[in-house]
Amino acid sequence: MDLYTLRDGRLTTIPLSPFAFEKELQKLIEGNSDVLFGVEFIKSEMTVGENRIDTLCFDLKTKSFVIIEYKRGRNRSILEQGWTYLSLLRKRPADFILSYHQTKNASIQKDDVNWNKSRLIFVSTDFTKKQMTATEDMDEVELWKVLRYSGDILGLMNVHDPNRRESPGNNVSAPRRPEVEVFGEEHHKKPNLRPGVWDVYERLRDRVLAWEGVEMSSNKHWITFRRKRSQAPAGSGSRAFLSLGTQNSAVWGTIGKKKHGLDDPRGIAEDVSGKGGHGTGDYRFKIHPGDDLDYVAELVHQSYRRR
Repeated sequence: MDLYTLRDGRLTTIPLSPFAFEKELQKLIEGNSDVLFGVEFIKSEMTVGENRIDTLCFDLKTKSFVIIEYKRGRNRSILEQGWTYLSLLRKRPADFILSYHQTKNASIQKDDVNWNKSRLIFVSTDFTKKQMTATEDMDEVELWKVLRYSGDILGLMNVHDPNRRESPGNNVSAPRRPEVEVFGEEHHKKPNLRPGVWDVYERLRDRVLAWEGVEMSSNKHWITFRRKRSQAPAGSGSRAFLSLGTQNSAVWGTIGKKKHGLDDPRGIAEDVSGKGGHGTGDYRFKIHPGDDLDYVAELVHQSYRRR
């Protein structure tokens, strides 16, 4: 989405001014949710069971809850999050009612809410073609692409809005997908994480995703980073070069390097070859808030270059 200034009949491109972190984008959206999406901000970082919702809002027109999630990179796990959060709305309505009461100091009953109109908004700087295709039959999900430009200019573009596809003569409902247990990135954003731990993860994740040809996936135990098949060096074997997980006080991970193959002069990575476990590679590390992220990133980059 290119923007231009027009002066004396000449167009000049307005350069991008990217968001440094998801938190920066989140704060902006939460302070302007009424202007951007016509919804009332309720709560930030709401915990429901083992899940943490970025932003909870309420649509006064439809009398329904709206969840907003932010993704700065092309994270392919967002659709798994979508089904998880929409399921939470249906299974645990009391949590959302209570959050409304506590924040707004106003009374609202379960029957006052139109749960069938609940929706999920993903806001990101980019979406993959697969993500956009996968949302075509998801009537509760909207995708919005947001870009910041120099001069404090914000661009917001709708990528997928199910309301645009509604037809007065079409009353056939799309088949609902079965509810399945999924483990997206948010599964690892545990409520008991100490302050700063998730920020450490996001900073390392964003740095790794900035390298050429990197893709990310998530399961119950790990978030795995691998090089795309077209980008992996010939004869490199497995394309996975890093797996990350979270504990209450640290981010820990495994690096896809074989034993004795890692240049680690500080010795922060433990040799776990032969011990088994989840992840990829023979070296395991922990990083706490305040640790040297640059050093850890360089260790990971050694594995990236060989994969």
